[in-house]
Amino acid sequence: VFDDEDEPSCLERFRMMPDSRLRMSWDVAMVIGCVLIGIIFPIQVSYLQGEALPAGWHAVCFVVDILLILDVPVSFLTAQMDQTTMLFMTPMQVARQYISSWLLTDLLAAWPLILSWPPLTAGYTVHRLLKLVKLAKLPKLLSQLQEYLQINLLSWLKVCIPLLLLMHMMSCAWRFARDADEAVRQNDTYVTDLYWVVMTMTTVGYGDITPTSNGSRLYTILVMLASSLFSGIVVASTTQAFKKIFDDEVEKGVVEASSFLCSRKVPVDLRKRVEHGLRQQLRQERSISVAPKILTKLSPSTQRELALELLRSVVNAFPLFKEAPDGFLAQLAQAHVWVQSMAGDLVVEEGQVESELVFLIKGCILKLSSRKMDTWV
Repeated sequence: VFDDEDEPSCLERFRMMPDSRLRMSWDVAMVIGCVLIGIIFPIQVSYLQGEALPAGWHAVCFVVDILLILDVPVSFLTAQMDQTTMLFMTPMQVARQYISSWLLTDLLAAWPLILSWPPLTAGYTVHRLLKLVKLAKLPKLLSQLQEYLQINLLSWLKVCIPLLLLMHMMSCAWRFARDADEAVRQNDTYVTDLYWVVMTMTTVGYGDITPTSNGSRLYTILVMLASSLFSGIVVASTTQAFKKIFDDEVEKGVVEASSFLCSRKVPVDLRKRVEHGLRQQLRQERSISVAPKILTKLSPSTQRELALELLRSVVNAFPLFKEAPDGFLAQLAQAHVWVQSMAGDLVVEEGQVESELVFLIKGCILKLSSRKMDTWV
């Protein structure tokens, strides 16, 4: 079974596979860029009060700008997996999904710094703050890296990096809120601000640092109200990280297979393809097993109705069943079994006795014989 047409389009020739080394390298670069965004611009807005960065940081910001701009076409050219059919989407499907999800966020963050307002203006500050919307993509990037590298440490990084960046930005926001407290502002440092944020978020409250202006007091109220949310995020994220490390059946199966292949000294490229195919197959089996579990808990009439609704679009795709009554289609839907074939799989061999009717839902089948070769789409 082949996912693509025999002659790929111009976009398909340049598309990047999600599990390729090039895409992994790009994700690493984007993670570094997001971390730099979360560190540099809050400091510039709060501690530098909107002034220009020192000369040495201009090159760093320029590189980050280039990464953010290039991330838009890279996202359009990266192949995506359809979680329903477990097949790669067409370039148009990828474009529609990207436009409806991350395009606006990426465009706001990709606005070049060179096209900004002068320093010490409101527009200059707002432009820097718009870069922070890119941080919403950081968990997704870390998840993609974890899936590719299969390193359990990345589960902890998915928790620690966002939390550290959150505390960093809240420390900068605390400094920004204390602009009116001129008496204490001159002697305070970033460590002092971070110390106050952690102390307040963990509800310790030593009382050695207190707000003295209305603005800082209002910000303190917001931080105290958010402390419960902070604690919940820490507990939930830690639990989820432990669950993924010790109780993820899919990754356990992939890790076992990877260890076996490494012990047999299987080439890296072949090992990666086996791991990718195994991971997709295990996820598909898990998703397919949900429907039978639901159906077994329903009455026979409800089972037929639900099965028909779930598979109506599949059955109606064939002209033979377009005019068939719903009762017949419901019985057919109940007997329907979804089978996923990966690219290159042998579906049926010549001379093999078949007792089932097979429908091609998506993709194409290549028929090979000693006389000729036909392709069915």
